[in-house]
Amino acid sequence: MKEFEALYILKADLTPEETEKEVKAVEAIVIGEGGSVIEHSDWGKKRLAYTIAKQRYGQYVLFRFSSPSTTPEKMTRHFRYNENVLKGMIVRLDSSAGYNPNAPQEAAPAAVGDEADNGAPVASEATPTETATEETSHVQPE
Repeated sequence: MKEFEALYILKADLTPEETEKEVKAVEAIVIGEGGSVIEHSDWGKKRLAYTIAKQRYGQYVLFRFSSPSTTPEKMTRHFRYNENVLKGMIVRLDSSAGYNPNAPQEAAPAAVGDEADNGAPVASEATPTETATEETSHVQPE
């Protein structure tokens, strides 16, 4: 069986019971195809980047599962024909690329100006040198 990850956006105005019903429907598709649910996480209500079906907000749900290759097609059909789902995307997780969802996440590298914060030595700041100045005649207002 192959591992997949689905991210779908539900309408934000759904009640918690309706949201749970939609999540259970997606789980039922996976289990009905002989797959198994690895992880399910609700990301909550977020503002959409652009209006979708006259909606400005959506309820984001991330769903990781393993199943036969035919399951994503059925889930995509479910997303497309369900009026409570605004958008859905399913990707296959490639284990040969080194993806491990259980591996600890590494911290992002520090920005250029953050050397002083992490204890690394900071180069001494150069003092400005004097530049040659030239006297100019003052203009008298008329």
